[in-house]
Amino acid sequence: MGYDIVAMTEWLTPNEAAAYLKVNRRTLYGLMASGRLPYYQMPGSGRRRIRREDLDALLVPGEPHKEEAGGDEGEESGAQDER
Repeated sequence: MGYDIVAMTEWLTPNEAAAYLKVNRRTLYGLMASGRLPYYQMPGSGRRRIRREDLDALLVPGEPHKEEAGGDEGEESGAQDER
C-alpha cells in the first residue's frame, strides 16, 4: 500500500524545486542541509529528489506587520522624555 502513495508523489529535481519556490539553488541546498527540507536520493547515482508536498509544507501563511508609526507609543515615550 505504501508503494502506491510513493508512486503518486510528484518528484522534483533540485533545479525544479528551486524554480517552484522561486529561490536559488544555494537556498534550497541550505534548507536540505539544515533538515528543514527532506530529500531523497536516487540509488547508485546519489542524485537528489524532492517531493512537491514537502516544498508546500515549508510555506506558512504570513501575518501582517504592525505599523510602528508613532501612535500612542510615541506619545508615551515623549512624555517620559519631558520629565
